[in-house]
Amino acid sequence: MIRQVKIRNKTILTTLDVLTQDLLKLPATYKGTPKPDTSLATLRSRMSGEVKYSCNMVDYTGRQVSWMQKKLRDDLLKEIGYKEDIAYGHQIHNARFTTMGIQPAYFGWSGWENNPKGQKTIRFIWNSGKGATKYVKEGKYVKIPDTHNVLLMKDWSCLGFYLEDNMWISDRNYGDTPRIVIDFTFDGYQIGEFTYLLDCLENRFNGIAPQHNEVYGAWKT
Repeated sequence: MIRQVKIRNKTILTTLDVLTQDLLKLPATYKGTPKPDTSLATLRSRMSGEVKYSCNMVDYTGRQVSWMQKKLRDDLLKEIGYKEDIAYGHQIHNARFTTMGIQPAYFGWSGWENNPKGQKTIRFIWNSGKGATKYVKEGKYVKIPDTHNVLLMKDWSCLGFYLEDNMWISDRNYGDTPRIVIDFTFDGYQIGEFTYLLDCLENRFNGIAPQHNEVYGAWKT
């Protein structure tokens, strides 16, 4: 499953913008190797186990590089009722960042990967240039270009996905500026929180949340 999300949540967009500025200020040495390889031929080799996962990205996951990292996580969890976690028994505090990376201009990429545990991931992508995500499910190939919308999301793209045995994903920076990839991941069983957060990102505007239903649980606005 993969879903493109148009972020209309102003709070999240503002936090993402400031976090991006902090990440781009960090000192980093970018290399041209390993060279980008997101071909379908390489995917077949990955599926057969002939080659291992590879990428060209500076990943700051697990490092405190900006106080906006915590704010972004808090803002995201607040959307799905984090303060009611104990009362309703949801283990949503396991949600975490699994990627906080910068792909260098043109040579930046992430190789084919899948996740048989079915973890739910929301991927935020900032790119002022050209880039794309490739997705394969049961032999069907989809290429999703990075988006640019001055009035809505600026240079942000957002994807929600979970990968099973027959689903693979990769991405690449084709532009002449760095590309930022931020993955926010839920454990496999947290489908309600994951789906509702996607709806909040896409539908919440000026503080108005989307309608809840029984799938999402008993959260209140």
